[in-house]
Amino acid sequence: MSEDRCETVILGAGPAGLAAAYCLARRGRPYLLLEQGAQEGAALRRLDPEMALVSPAPLSRLPEMESLEGEAPYIAIGRYLELLERYCRQHGLAVTYGARVERVERQGDGFAVVYRDEAGASRSVAARFVVNATGVISTPVLPAGFDPAATTIPWCHSREIRREALAASRRLLIVGGGISADEVAVTWLQVRRPGERAWLSLRSPLWTAPRYLLGIDVHYWIWLIEQAPIVPWVWRKFQTNPILGATLPGAICRGDMLRVPQVAAYHGDRVELAGGEEIAPDRIVFATGFSYSTPHLGSLFRWPDGGRPRVRRCESLDAPGLFLLGIHFGRTFASPYLRGIARDAEYVARRIARKAGG
Repeated sequence: MSEDRCETVILGAGPAGLAAAYCLARRGRPYLLLEQGAQEGAALRRLDPEMALVSPAPLSRLPEMESLEGEAPYIAIGRYLELLERYCRQHGLAVTYGARVERVERQGDGFAVVYRDEAGASRSVAARFVVNATGVISTPVLPAGFDPAATTIPWCHSREIRREALAASRRLLIVGGGISADEVAVTWLQVRRPGERAWLSLRSPLWTAPRYLLGIDVHYWIWLIEQAPIVPWVWRKFQTNPILGATLPGAICRGDMLRVPQVAAYHGDRVELAGGEEIAPDRIVFATGFSYSTPHLGSLFRWPDGGRPRVRRCESLDAPGLFLLGIHFGRTFASPYLRGIARDAEYVARRIARKAGG
């Protein structure tokens, strides 16, 4: 096994990893940026490129990213990927592509990052600091107990659904009630045939909020609040964003989208709902979210069942020197979203530079 050394190893070349690399480079700190895919933003490329970002364009900028003035208020993922590619070139960020991280281990006061390179050879890097920026998109979550073999109905996670598939669905079932469910529902409402209906299966109340307040996007109203440090007992129940706007609630009120109870079981070409009612959708989309998966970190980072992760100000409490970007409760309420990543990356780079004596 080949072994190298670098002060900081960054895992993932999505927005968080690129921002961390830039912030470290600006401070003159060396880094090694590992990306499993063949391009930066590989995880984002799994999403529909026509899907809009959750955060408004001006709040989605990385440090020293070009101005987004003149862009749509919410730019599409495909466009954002173009900006990431340009950001990488503009700042000369070095990325090691095709690097599949297998594990991160404690090694003295630092860490050993073991990965397979593009050729499949095993490599190890000794690092004083590790920044985990692998995000959540690579780990979609399906409902507990769902058995694909139990249904003959075509299904997919919201990560895989595309506009043309929704246009072909006449009896769509969406499972879930978060932002992803809203995106799927709104797209379906745009492409459906007249008179068609869809079902929205929920296990909890639908949490909605107006998109604009006094003519201003609500994200700008809450921006300052989101930058406040995490207070666990205050923020614990706010782990997801509400659905913004009235499109989905309006469709439910008009009967274009039928709200139904949670799914009890899948039986061939039918779905049984809680209470015994059965429906026969021609497609199921699971808008059941994503998981911040960290199996490669082993015992260096823990997220107790039903509790908040063992992290404070983006740093693991179990392994000081290991930082996590893009995670709930990382540092502020905005930490899991693009609108918080830039600030967190700046903060983590500053902490690393201080600890390294720079």
